[in-house]
Amino acid sequence: MGTYPSPPAADPVLGDLLCLTGTVLYGVCNVSAEYLIKRYGQFEYIAFFASFALPISLVQTGILEGARWSQTLWTPAAVGLLVGFAACMFAVSTLIPVFLALAGSTALNLSLLATDVYGLLASIFIFGAQVWERLSSYGRAACGSSANGLDRVASG
Repeated sequence: MGTYPSPPAADPVLGDLLCLTGTVLYGVCNVSAEYLIKRYGQFEYIAFFASFALPISLVQTGILEGARWSQTLWTPAAVGLLVGFAACMFAVSTLIPVFLALAGSTALNLSLLATDVYGLLASIFIFGAQVWERLSSYGRAACGSSANGLDRVASG
């Protein structure tokens, strides 16, 4: 198995900036969620999250995927995949607040980083991808998250 070449990026700087912006906003979201859960409780957070997530997701799906929904051939397999995806997203949206209340946003980010590392290792050893240069990025991110967690423990 070999590597699959990527087409050249139209604007790599813009792509990098969007990636960094998304990463920062995801971190802000996790820390904000931890704050809200610890201040108001898990059930209030889940209810608040669901009251905004459902309408926003429906509008986004209607705008971005409306034409595809009308063209989709709704076979039992397609419906099953959609229901399975919805069930997984429901489980994630329900269990992350519990995890944040028990362990905090640092532990959540480290566990998500660990799953990324496992996916990277699978792509290297199972699919033969050549992505060794990314391992240093994972190491730096893990060290930064660990230092943040140790700082939180020390500050009490």
